[in-house]
Amino acid sequence: MVNGKSVIENLEFADYDSLDDSCEDYAWLITKGGPYHAAWEQYRKDRDLRALVDAVAQAYATDRGYAHLAAAISGQTNVAQAIDEARQEASTKATP
Repeated sequence: MVNGKSVIENLEFADYDSLDDSCEDYAWLITKGGPYHAAWEQYRKDRDLRALVDAVAQAYATDRGYAHLAAAISGQTNVAQAIDEARQEASTKATP
């Protein structure tokens, strides 16, 4: 929606060789990308996931319900488990 009217935009999207590549790029965007870096730094201090999702959604999402949906997904047990597993794998890779 632009000024209350539906519009069609011709946008380009990144093409990735793997899901891992896509996730790594998204993680870089959220942690270091200009519009999101401040929200990430705040999250590192307070670990308030809902505040992070809300801050990212304000800059990232075109759908007003994005923050609510992302928060609901992030709260699911299988997602929390996948995040914990990814953290463990990342820390294993980081250890020389």
